Amino acid sequence: MFCPELEGSHWSAGVYARGLLESGFQVVAFDFRSEGESDHQPCYAPLHWPTKLEPEDVRAAIPLIEGRSDLSPLPLGIMGISRGSTPALIAAAEFPQIKAVCYEGAYSTDALLVHFISRWASIYMPQAIVRFLPIWHIWLTSIMVRWTSRLLGNRQYVVLEKWLPKRKNRSVLKVCPSS
Repeated sequence: MFCPELEGSHWSAGVYARGLLESGFQVVAFDFRSEGESDHQPCYAPLHWPTKLEPEDVRAAIPLIEGRSDLSPLPLGIMGISRGSTPALIAAAEFPQIKAVCYEGAYSTDALLVHFISRWASIYMPQAIVRFLPIWHIWLTSIMVRWTSRLLGNRQYVVLEKWLPKRKNRSVLKVCPSS
């Protein structure tokens, strides 16, 4: 199963999974809701931060794959690109029938927020103050930002770190593109 990046579509699988296709693998790709050729959900515009809706889309695709007589006997693997990596990793933690995981560009919403807060805080306050901000304060601020965005935008963001321990002792391939 292929999970595309933000503003990507199922057609991205032809690029990212070309080697799998050329090796004879079956690749099932879909568009997340409100993207590509999928139905557009009113009041939901996808952002680069994964919400609970993207893992729901993956959960909905798994029974469809398992229900196909040509696919059900095959081992199930999942591949995610950028924002699609988070729902791919969550699904792999949640469904033991997913035997292989490949991802590129996965990120933690909270860790990315902390990175950007640390990097750009000096726009809003003097660098002399930013330098002495304790990391716990920056983490707390990132959580408050996520919760505020959740309340104002009616979104529930997923926190990847809560799911990763469930993948413990299972293989994962992280793709690092060459520069």
